[in-house]
Amino acid sequence: MMFFSDFDGTISHSDPVVELLALAVGSRAKALALTREIMLPVARQQRTYREGFDLAVANFAGIDETTGLKTMVDAVHIDSTFSHFYDFCHSVHIPFVILSSGFANVIEKSLDLFLPNRSGASTSRSSTKISVVGSSYAHDKSQLLWKVRHVDDSPIGHDKSVHLVKARNTINTNVKLRGRVPIVYFGDGLNDIGPAEVADIVFAKAGSSLDKQCTRRGIQRRTFRDFAEVEDVLGQAFLIVNKLIEDQSDRLRDIDLIRTWRDVIYTYDRADIKVDSKM
Repeated sequence: MMFFSDFDGTISHSDPVVELLALAVGSRAKALALTREIMLPVARQQRTYREGFDLAVANFAGIDETTGLKTMVDAVHIDSTFSHFYDFCHSVHIPFVILSSGFANVIEKSLDLFLPNRSGASTSRSSTKISVVGSSYAHDKSQLLWKVRHVDDSPIGHDKSVHLVKARNTINTNVKLRGRVPIVYFGDGLNDIGPAEVADIVFAKAGSSLDKQCTRRGIQRRTFRDFAEVEDVLGQAFLIVNKLIEDQSDRLRDIDLIRTWRDVIYTYDRADIKVDSKM
């Protein structure tokens, strides 16, 4: 398995951009109103996500970088169950990649505070890396102006699906791994639709924009409220799939493993799960 995840709204319960906007415009209520004003045309496809993010960040004008960075990092509230899920990732040797349109350095600093040993050479967690791919920013120290440096030139500013496609292509170059390593994506927002369409297995925050879009587009997914739920589902799935593989070891080549993982994860609490075979 390979895990890819959004950050804001998925791993974190807060949006640091909104909190810095609150500092810029005078209150959180004004910041939320401005965010809705900026993002509503995005939802209506009258403005790109990239343009919306640029407009939001332009409102940071007048804030120095030190204050801005501290405000954003302090505003991040990570799901309290994510730490235990991180340990689970280590126990099953699964790499975890965060894909965000937000600022990578804010995410990195937030993770360092929440998971202080994640980069430590002496900890058992050190073998489980959390990679972060996100935007950066340019800050004009003389005029106190902020500008987003997007990950790519796409209308979203970061086409997350590209990373999943690249990972699958890498997997498929290995004959032993081809068709056997599911790519899992966790998300909540409109800019998570692309990777959700590419992933083998999707976890969508319950009631989120991604959850609703999956319904509209016929994308199968499992909803979740926190990473404790995800860990429970995946923990059960590992037990079930490993047992099925053990029982069917004599015809392992005939088993569609990715489809089996998908079926188990989406319906693991049912008693009628069977290994899907190509035969």
